[in-house]
Amino acid sequence: MATRKARATRRKHPTQVRAAATVDAILVASARVFRDRGYERASVNAIAEVAGVSIGSLYQYFPSKEALLVALAEQHTERALTTLEDALAEVEHEPLPVCVRVVVARMVATHVDPLDRVLARGLDELGSATALQSVIDARACAVVERFLARRAAEIRPRAHALAALFLVRAVDLLTHAAIEREPASLEDGTLVDELTALALGYLRPAP
Repeated sequence: MATRKARATRRKHPTQVRAAATVDAILVASARVFRDRGYERASVNAIAEVAGVSIGSLYQYFPSKEALLVALAEQHTERALTTLEDALAEVEHEPLPVCVRVVVARMVATHVDPLDRVLARGLDELGSATALQSVIDARACAVVERFLARRAAEIRPRAHALAALFLVRAVDLLTHAAIEREPASLEDGTLVDELTALALGYLRPAP
């Protein structure tokens, strides 16, 4: 277990501009190769070739394909969390239905890239999904909880932390399920419609 964890851990972080550019090129190439070939069929050699770097340069920063997968997943997670935070800040003073729809639509959009599915499956295989989910829960739930607290007079749930957890997990898990089972719902907007209705139904006071 320790060996596997070490293989999935980045060796070092770049401290110079040139080194940072190399790491960026490697991650961009990793995303392309994982997206095109899938995680299982991707190889470190192919990633190095697409990145235009030697295999030795790649191994300076990433000891394995697993480490590249984890680094990409962390990058993707950071973007998704920033998207959530920006969306909530943008609609802070809008009516509740507008807020919910905008945020749901933005979060669904972060899952559209086929790479998202590759990363999710790869993390499950590595056993790293739980650690990353903890990061998502902590940061995403905190910002949603603050939003709910500001809207306390408009919503039914009183336990805002629990409600935030329900909403964050529901949107994430149901979006993944829809991508697998009903992919057309992303293209025609049905998924956003239904998730918005689900969230509003949960948040609004009973008539």
